[in-house]
Amino acid sequence: MVNDINSIISDLTKIDKASSQIMESTRKEKEAYASMIKQKTKEFDEQLSSSIDKQVNQLKESLLVENEHAIDDFKKETEASLKTLDSMYTANKDLWIESIFNHIVKE
Repeated sequence: MVNDINSIISDLTKIDKASSQIMESTRKEKEAYASMIKQKTKEFDEQLSSSIDKQVNQLKESLLVENEHAIDDFKKETEASLKTLDSMYTANKDLWIESIFNHIVKE
């Protein structure tokens, strides 16, 4: 009977030791999985940040090019308007001077 009790205690000790090993193994797996998830999240965040930065830079460049074209177009329109005004002034300045003079003298 003592052998049976010793055998049962021995079996229970083995079971306890095995369950402790399983718990420790599970804890280590959980830590490894958490570490892997953390690393994957970090890599994803870095990749996403890099991708977003690249897209933002492309949009900036695109907007700068658009702005340069708009400024060039505005300069051309302004130069054309100035040329038109200059030629109108050159063609009509004597008439305008006379008209202004006559208007002042009449009053």
